[in-house]
Amino acid sequence: MPAKPLEEFYPDGYKAKELPDTQISRRNFAFHGVYGMPSMKRYNIHFLSSNEIIFVTGNKYQTYNIQTQKFVTFHGKDRDGVGSIAVHPSRAQFAVAEKGD
Repeated sequence: MPAKPLEEFYPDGYKAKELPDTQISRRNFAFHGVYGMPSMKRYNIHFLSSNEIIFVTGNKYQTYNIQTQKFVTFHGKDRDGVGSIAVHPSRAQFAVAEKGD
């Protein structure tokens, strides 16, 4: 039986952490994409299904559907990056471990 796809990756009450402004305010720019991943990081890429992968890119993690060529990007809560990701053997769930506070 194929794993049921997850419809939400954050719990219902999820609230993004307030980050203080830096010299360049977060209100003055928009995220457009990530174009690489650390290829030397161990276990950085996993299959979520036969045509979808998940991988870490700095302080974000992304899923990529090989058939539709669609990326979905998830932003980390802290500024110190994502340390690791893991996928359950059933591929129904995954875990993200962030570095930082």
